[in-house]
Amino acid sequence: MPYWRLSAFYFFYFAQLGALLPYLTLYLKDRGFNIDEIGMLTAILMATKIVAPNLWTFFSEKLGDQILVLRLGALLSGLVFSSIFFLEGFWQFAGLLFGFSFFRNGILPQIEVLTLGHLGSDTSRYGRVRLWGSVGYMASVMGLGVMFDSYSAATLPNFLAVIMLAIIVMSFLIPAIDHQPQRAFTQRLRDVVYRREVIAFLLVCCLIQISHGPYYTFYTLLLESEGFSKTIIGSLWALGVLAEVILFIFIHHLFRSVSEYQILSMSAGLTVFRWVLIAYFPGNLVILVFAQLLHAASYGSFHAASMRIVHSYFPGRLEAHGQALYASASFGLGGALGALYAGYCWEYYGANFSYLTAAVMCVVTCIVSLRWVRPVKQLEIQPPR
Repeated sequence: MPYWRLSAFYFFYFAQLGALLPYLTLYLKDRGFNIDEIGMLTAILMATKIVAPNLWTFFSEKLGDQILVLRLGALLSGLVFSSIFFLEGFWQFAGLLFGFSFFRNGILPQIEVLTLGHLGSDTSRYGRVRLWGSVGYMASVMGLGVMFDSYSAATLPNFLAVIMLAIIVMSFLIPAIDHQPQRAFTQRLRDVVYRREVIAFLLVCCLIQISHGPYYTFYTLLLESEGFSKTIIGSLWALGVLAEVILFIFIHHLFRSVSEYQILSMSAGLTVFRWVLIAYFPGNLVILVFAQLLHAASYGSFHAASMRIVHSYFPGRLEAHGQALYASASFGLGGALGALYAGYCWEYYGANFSYLTAAVMCVVTCIVSLRWVRPVKQLEIQPPR
């Protein structure tokens, strides 16, 4: 198994995300965009995830070459991103973010399937590979936090360009899966997607990401308004990811005694607590530290459980489609709606209201998860038509 090559790819891919999520809003603010425009631009970045992962996955299946799609997504996203150094105005930035994220969002479902394919039956080791993505995110967010205390956020594109180049290089170093298990017959995608449990799972993934809207879009601006330095802001972002890293290292032990379905519900329940703490204590550093440790639940354990559920719900060749649907429902639709509602609430009702609304969404998420997300009996195998 190419452990270090896969791990390095995750490192750089999420290092890029660690620059985008916390600091893109600062960069856009530095370029003169207002809160509504920042919310809409962030929503564009998320909205392409609704369609792009599915289109790229169908393209990958038609070609029968996931490595090619991975490399194409890396190259095209890098090419589009390079135009950032020449753009001005809202609509030009909207076009840039749309194109960049459309191609970038074809990458993750492919690397997830490739990683699980290289792991074979030993899926418990997924967390140990994936944790390097969290390490990359943490290194990026902390390093940039320190840097932006001395330099303008206008330097962000320079860092992103270097990371983009590293992603392209790593995409050409990852090998294809030598032997993939073949089945005589397979389930049809629509037969799987129409199951009540699968619909409930995708709804839960969407809702949890909607609740993250105020956090991913405006958490940095909230902390800045409370008087925290960029170094402290970056450290808080990194602390959340550090908690996630530690969880990824040990979560395979937890799965031995608690099912992924139970972990999904518990993660949503703990996320309610996290958003309430941020809503009422945005200026209390001690409480913010504790709230950031809960990122291990609101993202870490939720994502790890979701990967196992996708692997179970979408067997065989359908797994790539399952990964794409998961990305579309959560980071795509959920992320876009979260950014839009966060911008609206922040502008007209304030930060406190937006986080309390997020907490209510997580209560609903927990209820849906407990009531309907559960193991499914395998459908009858259908011969291909």
